[in-house]
Amino acid sequence: MSNSSSVNDSEKIDEINRFIKSFNAKILFPEIFIALFGVLGNILVLIVINRRTLKNTSSSVFITYLAIFDISVLLSHGISLARFSENAVFECSLNFFTDLSTFCANWVLVIITIERCIVVYLPFYAKRLCTVNSARRAIYIFLGFSVIVFSIKFPIFYDLKAAFKNNKCRIRENFGLSHRLYQSLLFYIVPALFLLSNIFTIYALCRRKQNLSEACLRNHRNLDMRINDVNSNKKQRQLTIMLVT
Repeated sequence: MSNSSSVNDSEKIDEINRFIKSFNAKILFPEIFIALFGVLGNILVLIVINRRTLKNTSSSVFITYLAIFDISVLLSHGISLARFSENAVFECSLNFFTDLSTFCANWVLVIITIERCIVVYLPFYAKRLCTVNSARRAIYIFLGFSVIVFSIKFPIFYDLKAAFKNNKCRIRENFGLSHRLYQSLLFYIVPALFLLSNIFTIYALCRRKQNLSEACLRNHRNLDMRINDVNSNKKQRQLTIMLVT
C-alpha cells in the first residue's frame, strides 16, 4: 500500500510539473511582448518628462526614477525568462535585484502620492517641501534604506548555503508561505491602499476648479491671476489622474 501511494504521489507531482511547464510555455511570448513594450514605453516617459517645461519639478524627478525602476523590473524579468545562466550566484543576484526593483517601483508611487497630497492640501508648504533637491534626497534615502533592508532580508528567506551546494537559488522550505504573504502585503496591498487616496485628491482638485471658475465669473479684475491658478490646477489634476491610471 505504501509503495502504491508513493507512486501515485510521484505521478501527481510529475503531472503538476508538466502542467506548470506547459503553462509557462504558453505565456512566454505574451510576457516577452509586455516586457519589450514596457521598456519602450518607459523610455518614452523618460524622454517626455525630462523636457524643459517639466524638467525642473519634483514630480519629474519621482517619475524619472519610477520609469528607471520599472525598466529594471522588466529587464530582470526578461533575463529570467531567457535563462542566460543556471549559476546559483547569478540566479540569487537576479532574484535580489528583481525584488528590490519591484519594491522600489511600487513605493515610489506611494512617495508621488504623498507629494500630490502635499501639493493639493498644503500648497503653502509645497514650495518649500516639493523641490527638485528635496525629491532627489528623498529618493536617495529611500533607495539606500531599501538596499540595506533587502540585504538583511534576503538571507532570511533564501537558503544561500543550499544554493551554493546544489547550484539552485531557492526559498527555504519553511518560509514559502510567509514569503508570499510578505511580498503580497508589502509589495502590492499596502501601496495600493495608499494609491486609493488619489481618488480624494482628484475630487479636491475638481472642487477647486469649480470654485476658481465661479470666482472668475464674479471677479474679472483678477482674471489673469485666476487663469494661472486654473492652469496650475489643471496640470496637478492631470498628473494625479496619470498616477492613478
